[in-house]
Formats: sequence, C-alpha cells, structure tokens
Amino acid sequence: MTTVVADGRPTLVCRGDWSIPKVLRKRGWVHVGDPGSWGGYVIDAYQGRHGTRSKLYQVITPDGDRYDYDHPLDATMHPPELFNNSFASVSPDGQWMVSGEWGVQERLLVFPTPLLNPVTPLSGGVLGLAGTIELDKPVRDVQGAAFIDERTLLCVTDDHDSEARLSLWPVPRQLLAITLDDVFGIPSTAASVECVGALPTPRFGFGAPEVEGVDYQPATGDLRVDIVPRFPWNQFLTVIYRFRRP
Repeated sequence: MTTVVADGRPTLVCRGDWSIPKVLRKRGWVHVGDPGSWGGYVIDAYQGRHGTRSKLYQVITPDGDRYDYDHPLDATMHPPELFNNSFASVSPDGQWMVSGEWGVQERLLVFPTPLLNPVTPLSGGVLGLAGTIELDKPVRDVQGAAFIDERTLLCVTDDHDSEARLSLWPVPRQLLAITLDDVFGIPSTAASVECVGALPTPRFGFGAPEVEGVDYQPATGDLRVDIVPRFPWNQFLTVIYRFRRP
C-alpha cells in the first residue's frame, strides 16, 4: 500500500494479486510487491516466475498513463541479483528508488526513479541499477520499505516466528530502521540497521499471518503496516495497523 497525494488529497492505494493487469499477467508477471509513490505518481514492483531474468517497474502518472521499465538482473553482482521484487520505495526528493530481494540479504538495491529521474527514458524502457545500500547487519524477507526522511527508511519483514528463524533478531516480523551513513552515493551507500520491535500479529485463524507492506505519510506522521491474517481469513481480509505520532 502507499499514500498517493494528488491535488492535496491523500488516497490510500492498495495492491494484491487481483491488482495485476491482465496484459501483464499474460506476459508472465505474476506477483506485485509493495508499491511506492511520489507527487501523485505510483510505482508498482512486478515479479515473474522463478527463473525470470528481469524485473518490471510500472509507473502510473497522475493522469493515468502507464510506462513499463524492465530491469535485467545483474549477474555480475556478488552474490548475483535475485529475481524477487518485493517493494518499491521512492526517496523524498523523488530521484531514487529503493527495492529489495528475498531471503537473507546484506543489501538493498538502488535505482534512478523511473520516469521521475531525468536519466531514465521518458516513455518506458530499460532500467539499470544505480547502486546498493550496504547494511551493517543482515535482514531477512523484507516485504516493504518507506522513507521517513532523506536518510531513514522503515522496513517491515516477514521473518517468521520459529526458533530456527530468530537467528538475526530477538523478535519475529520486525519493524527495522535503516539509517544511511550519508545521503545517496553511487555506486553504494553504507547504512546501519536497528530493530525497532516486533510487528503486531493477527491472532485469529490458523497457521501464520504474512506481513505485506508499509506506508508512511509525512504530512500526518501516520505509519501503516498491512498484514494478511491467518487461514481462512487470508482468503479475503487484510489487516491494516495505523500508528500515529503523539
């Protein structure tokens, strides 16, 4: 989810399996991640099936026009870039976009924001990697990120609550604060990671809930986290938690 502000009016935009346009699904884009937005523009992060060699970012303008940006996976990175595309988060100045991969990672990926950064094509095309954010501690299964200022991101993870999965942090499903050592630098920027605490967990149903995304609205200070509850409620419900600054 992301808060889109157009003409001074905020609108909460949510994404899910049914949000994927049919034309994109036919082209093999079967998953949409946590979207980002800036100045009325929405950026969706699409992921293909296992083995896909690229990722897709689609920009929707305030007028409703759509532009597709294909990012070929960078196999020269160490380790090589994964096909996962869990989220898109736009920096406060609109010029940079942060995205992420699945599993245990010690980096986040940085791109010039498609369409908004003048180095990118104006009508869609190929999107190259600009650099990385190198983390001082590993993170696992980051599902969303939101800038709260030019140097700080809040990330949510779906790091499960089993003993075998608590090797990184003392609590499950963390809210993490990632603080850049400096403003964006290319090709890489160092950052520190701090665990703010465990995210709330819907207790009704069976099995495990799934953290899906995060949104922060600077104008109000509202932080929202959306979580799909346990079975069978996960078939038709999403729980949104809102936190407000006092």
